[in-house]
Amino acid sequence: MLKRSQVDGSYDGKPANFVAAGGKAAQAGFATSEPYIYQNEVRQWAKPVRYALVNEAGYPFYPQALSVRAGEVDQLAPCLEKLVPIVQRAQIDYLSDPAATNNLIVDLVEQYDTGWVYSAGLADYAIAKMREEFVGNGPDQTLGNFDMARIERMLEIVTPIFTAQRQPPKEGLTAADIATNQFVDASIGVAP
Repeated sequence: MLKRSQVDGSYDGKPANFVAAGGKAAQAGFATSEPYIYQNEVRQWAKPVRYALVNEAGYPFYPQALSVRAGEVDQLAPCLEKLVPIVQRAQIDYLSDPAATNNLIVDLVEQYDTGWVYSAGLADYAIAKMREEFVGNGPDQTLGNFDMARIERMLEIVTPIFTAQRQPPKEGLTAADIATNQFVDASIGVAP
């Protein structure tokens, strides 16, 4: 959707270019952080920003999914059978009571002192935004399962792109080749 001439590859995660352009440029980021940061923590901006989700542009990807190499699924199955439900329950536990985790993250970010900043206000904003818009059950009452039709749609989108870049996906690749709900505990879900 974007031409190479419209993209600034120098973006380093900092708000300087956005602020210098007076907000006339779009910037990649997370709806769970940048809107809060720009309004509350970037004094040179200090006003609301709007955002659009990549999904709203017709790209229904699954960001940050747990992944293993396809050839290692069987070998790792005993671990995945235990790990995936733990991750599901951990996400529900965090949604219901994020305070201790958020406090730890804020404290560790300060202790590590890497230049990255994460405030208590941002942590509160992020969990509220997650609850409001982003974390929910899959196509049924289960948290963390894949919608295979959504993955098929992604394959329809990316296959011509990779093919044009001379890196075509395996012929006949399907959603079942790249995703599974095999290890998801269907009894674990966000309460309605």
